[in-house]
Amino acid sequence: MEVAGFTCARSSPHRAGKCRKIRTPALVRRLLPSVSMRLLSLVLFLSATLTAQGPRFSGKWLATFKGMTICTLEIEEPGGKIAGVSAACRISVDQNGDLIEAEAPDANQDPQPFLNPKVSGSILTYELIEDDGERMKFEFKLTGDGKAELRFVNVPVAIKSIRFERQ
Repeated sequence: MEVAGFTCARSSPHRAGKCRKIRTPALVRRLLPSVSMRLLSLVLFLSATLTAQGPRFSGKWLATFKGMTICTLEIEEPGGKIAGVSAACRISVDQNGDLIEAEAPDANQDPQPFLNPKVSGSILTYELIEDDGERMKFEFKLTGDGKAELRFVNVPVAIKSIRFERQ
């Protein structure tokens, strides 16, 4: 039976002389500081890496089609919050959801602010108000270094993701 770091005989756990101190094996005593330091190093490395990444979504993002910019997103992450605007994207898709035609954003039209922007991992979700007053939901997913895809959520016609690059 073990009591407060001592091993005692079963018949009399509290009798002096019948208990002996549990000894930590020498190998464990030697490895424990090393394991603790490795764990601490890993924690510090991960926190530094995450901090060094900084704002992952920030910047100006462009989508092009046939050599023409068809959509622009400008995203900021001031103080850990996320905000952004979108220059209107006017696109046409075929029955398979493939982009077949697009118009460049109207320079005279004010960009629309993101509504309800939220980040979960590598995905930024937000909403925009369409010309008819309806809200449209989007998912902007980081796919690589300076690359992302925009997916249209809950739309009546299937639309494949549009690729963006950070400028």
